[in-house]
Amino acid sequence: QSARSLDARPQQAMLGQAIIGCFDGQENLVAQALVGTGKSFAVLVPMIHKVLEAKKEKKNLRGIVSTETLTLQDQYVTKDLPFLAKIYPGFTFRSLKGRSNYLCFNVIKQNARGNTKVAQVERLLNTHRGRLNIGDRSNIEHVLGYEIDDHFWSFVSGSSQFCAENKCEAQDCFSTKARAEAMVSDIVIINHALLRVDADTRDDGVEFDETFLGPVDFLAVDEAHTLEQVLVDGWTEELSEWELIDKTSKIFD
Repeated sequence: QSARSLDARPQQAMLGQAIIGCFDGQENLVAQALVGTGKSFAVLVPMIHKVLEAKKEKKNLRGIVSTETLTLQDQYVTKDLPFLAKIYPGFTFRSLKGRSNYLCFNVIKQNARGNTKVAQVERLLNTHRGRLNIGDRSNIEHVLGYEIDDHFWSFVSGSSQFCAENKCEAQDCFSTKARAEAMVSDIVIINHALLRVDADTRDDGVEFDETFLGPVDFLAVDEAHTLEQVLVDGWTEELSEWELIDKTSKIFD
């Protein structure tokens, strides 16, 4: 590593200490730091420490980190956490994304009918199932050897509309497998959209194992200034004029 990467960062240390105090006191913390401060390590190291300390006492603690974008999410699971796992071994981590970010063989099979390109891709991916890893878009592009545009990805990826009840078995569905693995991981990296989905499942009286993310002992929201808009977008329903008329007419009938 370069000498600069090994320089002490007082702001990172201050943020890390504040997060440690937050975790110890089970309090909330709102913090702001400049780009390059090292926010991800300042969050992850205290979280990992808590998880490992709990394991020594035969207890299980889980930490969730919610990020703004899929790119930042991938940074956590492909760079930051693998590096920290070498220094602090003994914890597990997993990335969890929305269903539309994973390949779905049921969707691609359905869309292959009458579509030569989709059918060719289906045959190729079936041949190389062992190389698909977690089955997300980057894995599929690696196997195919080229980038997929958003339009084509919609022909091969999962969706809540196609699989609303989520009854697929983990061995047959990348999305279901990812969630199953996340539920038993110590640290899970998600994005804000999934944080909203989890919030929708946390009604009074609901058991933790029935919520989307399961029990959460520590939650860190990275790029939290974007969370509000994600929540508003997810909880806002847009209606056309005719849909509004239809709904109101049913109310007054």
